[in-house]
Amino acid sequence: MNAVAVILAAGRGRRAGGPKALHPFAGRPWWQVQQARLDQIEIESIWVVSEAVKQAIGPAPLPTCVVDPDAPMFASVLKGVETAGPQRDIFILPVDVPASTDKSVWTSLAAGGQPAAPRFGRQTGHPIFLPASWRRTHLAHVGPNDRLDDLIRPSRIEIPVSDPLVVCNLNTPEDWKLLEQMQSDS
Repeated sequence: MNAVAVILAAGRGRRAGGPKALHPFAGRPWWQVQQARLDQIEIESIWVVSEAVKQAIGPAPLPTCVVDPDAPMFASVLKGVETAGPQRDIFILPVDVPASTDKSVWTSLAAGGQPAAPRFGRQTGHPIFLPASWRRTHLAHVGPNDRLDDLIRPSRIEIPVSDPLVVCNLNTPEDWKLLEQMQSDS
């Protein structure tokens, strides 16, 4: 698969008590856990981070690009798209959604050749797949205040998947505790 995951991790994480990429999880910062999940299924990543997150990560072997933490989320999407380059298909994954370790989730999203999102039950989740051809035509004249969901809605397909983590959002300390409990129970 010639796709790269763009991990959106530039926000301040106010509800979580700080940047979510740095949140402690199972004895490690979340970015390490998330990257290990991506490595497990052999998905290359580009991390869009704030300067504070970049400094905290240090000289880790992660490709990163920096965005202002107060910029709209779509500014991070655009920076990740730019960094990935025009020829690569990409997956958009907010840092607060655990990366599915079921490789079939990723391959089934990419199979249709059009924007796609996973669906678990009645909920649509992440990652969002954006083929390079679609990005070149649909993201050419947008700005940081646009919304990705509005842009992809007319052409997005939803792919049913069996991994409930695609609809998990880690926003509050309670969400983090629940995920850690779920992971230790499995």
